[in-house]
Amino acid sequence: MDNQEIRTLRLANQQISSTDFTKPEELVKYLGAMQAQEYAMAKWAIGLRIPNLTVQDVDAAIDAGKIIRMHLLRPTWHFIVPEDSRWMLALTAPQIHKKLKSFYSKFDLTPKKMHQACSIIEEALVVEKELTRKELAAIVAEKGIQTTSQSFSFIILFGELEGLLCSGKLRGNQAVYTLLSKFVAPLTSFNREEALATLALRYFTSRGPATVQDFAYWSGLSIKDARLGTQFLSNDFSSFLNDGKEYWYLPTNNAYVPNEYGTFLFPDFDEYGISYKNRDIFLNKEYPISPFMEHKHWLMVEGMIEGTWQSDKSDLSEVRIELFNPKKRANQHAIHKAVTNYQQFHLK
Repeated sequence: MDNQEIRTLRLANQQISSTDFTKPEELVKYLGAMQAQEYAMAKWAIGLRIPNLTVQDVDAAIDAGKIIRMHLLRPTWHFIVPEDSRWMLALTAPQIHKKLKSFYSKFDLTPKKMHQACSIIEEALVVEKELTRKELAAIVAEKGIQTTSQSFSFIILFGELEGLLCSGKLRGNQAVYTLLSKFVAPLTSFNREEALATLALRYFTSRGPATVQDFAYWSGLSIKDARLGTQFLSNDFSSFLNDGKEYWYLPTNNAYVPNEYGTFLFPDFDEYGISYKNRDIFLNKEYPISPFMEHKHWLMVEGMIEGTWQSDKSDLSEVRIELFNPKKRANQHAIHKAVTNYQQFHLK
């Protein structure tokens, strides 16, 4: 299988070229977790994959608690369905705490201090249900725990990793926090091997063909754990070698239904790019693309980055396209269709 075939299968398996899903929460569950640090763009990542969906549909799913936003995996913000949050945190939070240990120390955040702050936060949210970070910081300070803006961010992060907090409804443009228990009960038991197997199944089904290294990069797991998770894949999965690397994927009878034009406006940090450690498969070596550029708004043509795009948040009528190679013949009708899809998603 060559690089073009890998790109084709990834576009299909990530539900970009076509999808049978109609609801935001169905897509999020299928993908396992979707990076969501850029909130507006993360919602577009869902809209990109489900035709005829609007931003109001995604907002409604979030407001109803069918999708929640929290830190896990690498860690960064992710969209996730509530029922997957507990076991995924139990699997990945311990290693994240280890990675954050130096940051905790830098801000003099001992486990005792963070647990005390989280207890105060929990008591406040039992009463108030949803509060902003600023409001929570003020409450914690009133109880005698002084923090800075940065140190309190790590307390909030600690609370998320401990399964206490997740995002709530937006209050205007302000993020608010609520108790995770509002959406899902704590785990009564946890089997680490089952969790590894489940995460590997979700990843290689939705993002294959991919390597063990890709899985480790996306999940934040060690290579040892990622390899173990891959060993739990059923015999339905196949593997092949490409450029000396072993790729795993789930063959299907209808793996690829071509999009009418094959051109898409990708959001920042889309799973099509952020899911893989090796980016060479979709980066054109003819273009000087910096690592920072990899996370910008991509114009994607048949799975390859051919340029970038920008729009004014207050005026979506104008979407500016910048091709890396203006002399290269571009399908303007395909670009127009991709722009129209983006605009229609945001229609009020």
